[in-house]
Amino acid sequence: MGRLRDGAARLFRFVDLRSRLRRPGLPARPAALSRILGPGSRLQAIVDRSRPAWPVVGAIAIAAAITLFWRLTDTRQGFQGTLIDMGFDPGRAELLGALTVGGLIAAAVGLALDRHALSLSVGALAVIVDDFEAFRRDTLSVIDGGPAAGGFSVVGWIETGLAIIVAAIVVAWAAMTLARPVRAWAVRSVAVLDETRTSRRASRSLVAPAVGLAAVLIFLTLGPVLGSLLNYGTDAAMHAGGAQEIGIFGGGESPTPTLADSPTDSPAPTATASPAYSPDPSSAPPSAPPPTPEPSRTGAPLVAGPAPDSMVSPGVLAESAPWEALAPKGKGTRFTKYMPKYWTGGGGGDNAVDVYLPPGYYSDTTRRYPVVYEMPYNTNMWDAGMGLSWALDYLITSGQLPPMIVIFVWGDSAPYRDTECSNSLDGREWFDDYLVQVVVPSVDVWYRTMPTPEARTTLGSSKGGYCAASALTHHAGVFTSAISFSGYYTAGAASPQTAGADLVFGRDKDYERSQSPILRLSEIPSQQRKRMFVVQCADPKEDFYGPQMRDFSAALLAANVPQAVLNSKLGHSWEAQRQLVPVALRLVAARQVRLGVFPVPNHP
Repeated sequence: MGRLRDGAARLFRFVDLRSRLRRPGLPARPAALSRILGPGSRLQAIVDRSRPAWPVVGAIAIAAAITLFWRLTDTRQGFQGTLIDMGFDPGRAELLGALTVGGLIAAAVGLALDRHALSLSVGALAVIVDDFEAFRRDTLSVIDGGPAAGGFSVVGWIETGLAIIVAAIVVAWAAMTLARPVRAWAVRSVAVLDETRTSRRASRSLVAPAVGLAAVLIFLTLGPVLGSLLNYGTDAAMHAGGAQEIGIFGGGESPTPTLADSPTDSPAPTATASPAYSPDPSSAPPSAPPPTPEPSRTGAPLVAGPAPDSMVSPGVLAESAPWEALAPKGKGTRFTKYMPKYWTGGGGGDNAVDVYLPPGYYSDTTRRYPVVYEMPYNTNMWDAGMGLSWALDYLITSGQLPPMIVIFVWGDSAPYRDTECSNSLDGREWFDDYLVQVVVPSVDVWYRTMPTPEARTTLGSSKGGYCAASALTHHAGVFTSAISFSGYYTAGAASPQTAGADLVFGRDKDYERSQSPILRLSEIPSQQRKRMFVVQCADPKEDFYGPQMRDFSAALLAANVPQAVLNSKLGHSWEAQRQLVPVALRLVAARQVRLGVFPVPNHP
């Protein structure tokens, strides 16, 4: 310990400005500089008085720098998005992210300042600040849910807050404790090097800095390899060549197939269809009137859309909102229905389908509604991530959106955790057939829907974005619109972020091409393509989702499919949905007005 203290003292003397200026052999300090910095000067008095606050200022600066990097770059969103893709719900992903950044700040402050109480306090405070918005949102969500959501427990609320605070303190303490031996080694190594420099002879203690240098070199060499293992897969470094897969945190390439890649001499494998299923015909809906023809300019380049940073096909949206005068009051209704499973083998006997019925559904028994089919998550995911149910209540009752039914079709079940909302090559699952042969007919029988393709929309985020595009391009006679948030449009996309997405297609390249939404556009009849509408939202600068959005937009333009593009710096995050789901739904509603879904007086 004595040698460690001596080494630290030498280090601090070595980096002290005044001691270096007084070192023999250096020019004398100028008189003017002595008056400013010398003993008894006013500046020196200010410096001496403020010296106790320096560690606090330094800790705040370190915490601010890390927090700004965490918040202003894609690090926070990417971290949380990765956890969500791995199966964590958004609330837990936000809490884990907050604990992570708090631990990093505590470790950084401990390494730089060696102030235990300070690093513990700043790290724990960083956790609380980063998770505060999620805690506040959850609190308001439970309060707004009222008795139907089980009521609000004040005791449980206090326990939750205390549990988060305790977790923040424990994580900060652990990070600070781990940083202490690293700092001690660093101080000792620098002191030994300083002693060697001043004595002009090698020290027997050079083993410490030598080991440290070796550790740094090993980290620089193997660190990127470990990053690749975590980012791309545990076999990433074993491949001698070939295109690198898209990783969790970006990078690499995943070639998008072109129309020329489509198989021409071999038919696509046929997947097993779902078993016959007939819903209870309690009230079959009447046939809807044919949609109104529209003057189409879908092949024209995109123009500025009604929302910031948006582009849209010209002439495909109506400006009127005929539902505004008939906005209902009250709240929507949420519940779960169970339907036969769409797979063989184990993993349960039924599949959950969540239903959202809009405000006024039960009071106005003559009104019919368009339907949005969300895949592959349930209401818990969307409500926790962005409060979708409550947002719909507000948007509908305020007249910003038409009343609509939303069906959440769960699609992460056996035998494939990632179903890709598709029929598997081996016939063990038939989600695609299940959606159009079971879910849609059942919904049209059970609820007062507008049973026309123009009144049906698919919606999804991430792999749900793939699902939305896949259902639309496979069944343009069932759906007419699709909304895709941070989606991708190539079947079997191989990356850790889409881990297992290729399994459902049997890793058969011909089958993957036959299922890829971006390649199916040309197979849709021209008149159907002109009536379709696709809304995409992604960060155009993201490594994976940006190119996917651009490529699909170009394919839609070439196929004469009307579209809207919402560019968002929020990227793959629930904040993007929170801000832009209302915009996307309003665009679809404007498109439906143009297609005649909503009657408009004097509409041509």
